[in-house]
Amino acid sequence: KNLMGSTQEPLFSFGLVADIQYSSVPDVLGATRSKYYSAALSKFQECVTTWNSFDLKFAVSLGDIVDGDRARGGEGDLGAKELEAVLAVAEQSKARVFHVAGNHDFDILSLDKASFLKRVGMDNSYYKLGEWSGWKFLVLDTTDVSIAAPEGSEKHQQALDYLAANPSLPNSKIWNGGLSKKQIDWITAEFVEAREKGQKCVLFGHAPVSEDTADDIHVIYDHQAIKTFFAGYNDVLFGYINGHFHPGGYHQEQGIHYYCPQAILESPPNNNAYSVVHVYEDRLQVKGYGIVEDKVLGKL
Repeated sequence: KNLMGSTQEPLFSFGLVADIQYSSVPDVLGATRSKYYSAALSKFQECVTTWNSFDLKFAVSLGDIVDGDRARGGEGDLGAKELEAVLAVAEQSKARVFHVAGNHDFDILSLDKASFLKRVGMDNSYYKLGEWSGWKFLVLDTTDVSIAAPEGSEKHQQALDYLAANPSLPNSKIWNGGLSKKQIDWITAEFVEAREKGQKCVLFGHAPVSEDTADDIHVIYDHQAIKTFFAGYNDVLFGYINGHFHPGGYHQEQGIHYYCPQAILESPPNNNAYSVVHVYEDRLQVKGYGIVEDKVLGKL
């Protein structure tokens, strides 16, 4: 039996990590939550070493691989060098590491959004990661409609309009974002195709869609509408996996698994936060490392 008590072999497995957010800025130590910026790089190295002990189909970083330059008051340009340091570790992974766009990824002064995406090997900010054994994996861009969009663009203006129209909403923050109509149309087409093929879909995004997985401050713009949209395809949408909310969380709603693993950034000294996810015909089994707990999405 494996650690989860199952004798069945998985169809395949993948690596998962959230919010590395590496930076040379001083750690932020709080009463209940702390951010350990400089240690994040060696922790990610340990993560990749563990991943390499498995035969993984792929690995996913859920966004915010660096903290960026804005936290330094927008001075200097260390963000690009820190990005290179993280990518050098990612390139040591035997399985390809797929990236998800996170808000901090666009706080690097010398790289606009298009330049960042190109550097991490993303042809588009949302894309089909792959499909295997009846499962389809899609990467979404929750910064699509946000201030990270090019200034003067329709998406940038839509973000400004949302923030201006909803000043009292808890998630009305410049570091959140939303999905464009074009992206939603693309997701819909992928769902319809999955339905025709009898596939189950897993979505990866940076920001939470369910406030019950995180809190009401970190969720995507128009999250209730997105949840309703997802629920309309709960016969094919198995789950949505995100970062952004560092303490992590889980919630199942209308048959859909909403899962947020804990972030490397806030794992205590001499600890860590990453996982290997084993994919079965009817479930995902998360083998957690450090503060990430073992978890079954679906039924054993």
